Formats: sequence, C-alpha cells, structure tokens
Amino acid sequence: MAEQLAEALSAAIGGAFSKVALYPMDIVKNNLQAVAAGSPKKMTQATVAKELVKTYGVSGLYCGWYWAMMSGFMEKGIYFFAYAWLKTLWTTTTGSWNTVGELVIGYVAEWTHTPFVQPIDANLVMTQTDSVKDPLTGAAPKNRTNMQRINEVMKTKGIAGFYKGWGSYTLLACKPAIQYYTFNFCKAVIIARAAVPRPDGLLTALESFIVGLIGRAVATILTFPAQRANVMAKAGNSDSSKGLIGTLIQVYKQDGIGKLYSGMQPEITRGCLSAGLMMMVKERIGVLCYAMVVRNTA
Repeated sequence: MAEQLAEALSAAIGGAFSKVALYPMDIVKNNLQAVAAGSPKKMTQATVAKELVKTYGVSGLYCGWYWAMMSGFMEKGIYFFAYAWLKTLWTTTTGSWNTVGELVIGYVAEWTHTPFVQPIDANLVMTQTDSVKDPLTGAAPKNRTNMQRINEVMKTKGIAGFYKGWGSYTLLACKPAIQYYTFNFCKAVIIARAAVPRPDGLLTALESFIVGLIGRAVATILTFPAQRANVMAKAGNSDSSKGLIGTLIQVYKQDGIGKLYSGMQPEITRGCLSAGLMMMVKERIGVLCYAMVVRNTA
C-alpha cells in the first residue's frame, strides 16, 4: 500500500505542477478546439492569445488556472493509485504482466478518476471559453462567475450537464493507456541498454522528460479527433444528442477530415511538454514520496 500511495502522491504533484506551468498553452488550445464547425472566422493560437491579453491583460492567460491545478492533482493521483493497485491485482491473479495487461489496466484506471475530474474539467473548459469573443458571431466574452456557470448548467441540464462528452471517454480512456505503455516500454529499453547498471530502475530527469513527451505524442495522434469532439461538447459548440460519432461525422461533412485535427498543434506542443514535465517530476520525487509515506504509515 505504501508503494501505491507514493506512486499516487508523486504523480499528483507532477500533474498539478505541469498543468499550472503550461496553463497559457492549455487555454489557447481549448479555445481553438471549441470553435464551432463551419465558423467563417479563422482562429489561431496568436489571435486567441491576443484576445485574452487585450481583454484582461497577461492575467487573462491564467483564467481558471486553479481548476486546472485541481484537475491535474486529482486526475494523476487517482489514476496512478488505481493503476498500481490494479497491476498488483492482475499479477497476483494471472501470475504474469504483459502488454495486454498493461493496456487493459491503463484503460480501466482512467475510468476511476473520470467521475470526479469530469465536472472539474467541464467547468474549466467553460471558464476558458467564456474568456474570448465568440468566433462565429463576434459576441463579447460571457465572463460568467463560477457560481453563475454552475447554476446555469444545473438549471438547464442538471448534473448531467457536467458530463457532456462522456461518450467520447470510451475512446479517450485509451489515451493514457497508450501513453504510459509507450513510456514504460521506452523506459525499459533505455535501462536495459544503459552503459552503467541502474539498480533503482529510474530514468534521469532529461530521459523522463523526453520519453514522457514521446508517449504523449503517440497517444495524442491516435485519439485527437475524439478529444476535439469532447471539448466541443463541453464548450456547448456541438449537439450533445449526436454523440461522439455523430459530432465527428458532422465536422467531417462540413469541413473535411482536416478539421477533425483542428487545434492539434497546440495540443501536441502543450500536451507533450505537460507529459514530459509530469513524468520528470514524478520520477524524480518518487523515492522521496515513498520514504515520506513509509515514515508516516509505520
């Protein structure tokens, strides 16, 4: 149990740190993805950033950062605790640990935090997309308070309103499974081929950063269309009754296959840097967290 708690704590700290460190890129990315299909006005990373700074100053690039920090802490902490616990259960039950087990456990672990993190992420996306003009109508930013957003969602759609885009998670839950499988595979190769033996089984900070970046890039490319549909649903820029497939078909028919990957560049940039930072922090403080957990549970 101590090892699982230490894994969760180091991942939670790493997740919160990476979310806050790269938050300006996140708010730009989500605004790009949330643009309604068929919008006649093209938005770029530069135009979104300029609009935020023009309206709110530099602080506009950090609208809702506290939601992101909370989301990162809970998401990574719960995910890695569940992953470590389920891995122990799997190996105890089957007597082995292989690629199938790693991907299945990674997929299932993603669902353990989703019920808690999804409402936070939904409010985060609304906070971010409330901060800029509507690219289709040119309407001014909504600038709703947190309570106004929550009350509006509860009155119009109830608690289900915080779970818009839920169906896309059937595919998006594959993303961390692919990401961390790729990370662990590359990590094993690096350690096995290291010139100097590494009995602690740890990567250096630079290696953790680079391998974390690679894992996220692979996972993002494979799952991005579903991720974009999910952001559109949360921002209210798609018909939630259409579901994941319906939203993707709508975007494809109106704007072609390229539009399915609209906003992927900032997601690749921000997401990969975030994953690299998170894994670097997690790997480096993991031993410290383990020692702290053992001392406080002894």
